Amino acid sequence: PSPELDAPWLGSAYIAASEPLAIVVDRWDADSTMLLTYAGVPKDYEDTASYALLVYRAFDGWNAEIHVQNLTQEQEAEPTFVTVDFFDQSGDEIMFVGDWVCPNGTFTLLSSYVGAVEIQSHEQVDYPGEPSGDPIASVISLINSESGAALSYNAFTPRQIAGVTTFALPLVSKQ
Repeated sequence: PSPELDAPWLGSAYIAASEPLAIVVDRWDADSTMLLTYAGVPKDYEDTASYALLVYRAFDGWNAEIHVQNLTQEQEAEPTFVTVDFFDQSGDEIMFVGDWVCPNGTFTLLSSYVGAVEIQSHEQVDYPGEPSGDPIASVISLINSESGAALSYNAFTPRQIAGVTTFALPLVSKQ
């Protein structure tokens, strides 16, 4: 049986079991009209960077939310510094934002442009620099408030995109 939460809730969760699990997360939007679904990641997840290839802000009704979770479980651990680099449609970096994320905590950012993002975890505020912080998992939610369409997907890890030249995301439409 699955537990039910009594109140609207958005945040991170750590789930433990004595058997291997496949975790799928369903999230309804604030109006309970759009269902966003993505996959949970295992405890031994080690990626400190991820990539989202398509994010929107106020483009034909579409907007994007970028959710980043620090996967470290040790309560005594220091927060990790997460940066989100924004790239325009030509691949040029146009800006970045950063914030500290506590162990097992989340950071949510609304995208402010159309393009792609690179998300990295750093041990300290060492941007630009190689990712050296805690493992992170990132989820992108694309929501069209005009049509009611929505799409949510896990951001891609460096291992997933190594050598890949083409990506396809499904077309989502209401009904």
